[in-house]
Amino acid sequence: MKFIVNAEQLRKFNIVVSVIAKGVDQRSSIPAFQMIKLDVKAGKGLTFTSQNSEYGISMRLKDNKDCTTFSDGSVLLPAKLFLNMIKKIKATDELTIESDDTITTTIKFGKSSYELNTMDSSNFPKPKEVEKGQSDFEMDAAEMRNLIHNTLFSAADSQGREILQGVHLIIKPDSIKAIGTDSHRLSSFEIQKNTGVKEKIDTTLSVNTLKFIQTLLPYVKSKLQLSSNHDQFILKIGDEIKFVSTTIEGEYPQVDALIPQDETTKFSVDTESFMEFIDRVRLISHSGENNVVTFNIDPAEKSISLSSNAKTYGNCQQDVTSIDIDGDKLEISANPDYLYEILRVYKQDGIDEVAFSFTKPLRPFLVNPLTDKQSEIINLVTPIKVY
Repeated sequence: MKFIVNAEQLRKFNIVVSVIAKGVDQRSSIPAFQMIKLDVKAGKGLTFTSQNSEYGISMRLKDNKDCTTFSDGSVLLPAKLFLNMIKKIKATDELTIESDDTITTTIKFGKSSYELNTMDSSNFPKPKEVEKGQSDFEMDAAEMRNLIHNTLFSAADSQGREILQGVHLIIKPDSIKAIGTDSHRLSSFEIQKNTGVKEKIDTTLSVNTLKFIQTLLPYVKSKLQLSSNHDQFILKIGDEIKFVSTTIEGEYPQVDALIPQDETTKFSVDTESFMEFIDRVRLISHSGENNVVTFNIDPAEKSISLSSNAKTYGNCQQDVTSIDIDGDKLEISANPDYLYEILRVYKQDGIDEVAFSFTKPLRPFLVNPLTDKQSEIINLVTPIKVY
């Protein structure tokens, strides 16, 4: 096995190795999961692969365009060490990697030369393939980014129900919807588009899987080719990138009935300003036993008072005035971190105004963009009962 990467090709090579290394599980008890698989085909190119218990990723570099290959071969390289080694290469260096067997691999760049102990690639597990069928569809990288970005933050952490530790995707012939919830908050993002699927697809992808997909998207210039069956999800980008993930088993809860269809109190605010108000008040709520912020909404006074208390440290009150409020006077409490995360995502997406819609003090309320023509965004927060 032998190939060379010249100085002009190094940038893309470094990106590929960096992304591939993120798919390695350094804590795994399976030695192969701590390795990067390198396959070289003379005259065609080379392929890097990493895998863990949730997903696997392969990325291909083409001969002549991205590298120059001389002979076939396949080895497993220690991921962490190899990545750190690649980081030491100067932009003007030429990289040469070669091996006559599966026991040692020689890596040369600049005036440095390394002999790495490697493993036989036959020890590397092979991911299952998803058969082509009615579950194939395409998506732009920007669409996938929006689906993940607007829902992932609401998914449950490792302490929650397993089925909630991810984002649920519903693909219909005319739309794609993503839903994330930890049972205390819910985020939904829907795109209207012709997907070409003949039957509805329901699948749930883990938080780790979606975070890894996020690392891929900045480098994607072509459409994503997607496939799914009952227990696997495949993402392909041309013939250069292939990502295979398991899905979370179980039936995702029906959430449509949780969305309020009416409102008794509503107001709209500037996204960035209100995010700052929430951030100030939660300084005290984070210091207390309960992370709670209370809204006192007064339509007659056109004002909203945000307050938090901590027995040890004291209290805080933030008054927001000159607000147009429709409906009834209301006092309601909620986790400020949930509200801050919603507003932070809106700010990142350039959404300048948001609307808060309430029904009753103990019923879930909505925090949605004031206007949104391209897609349907829903953010639902469950209030906290304060004694």
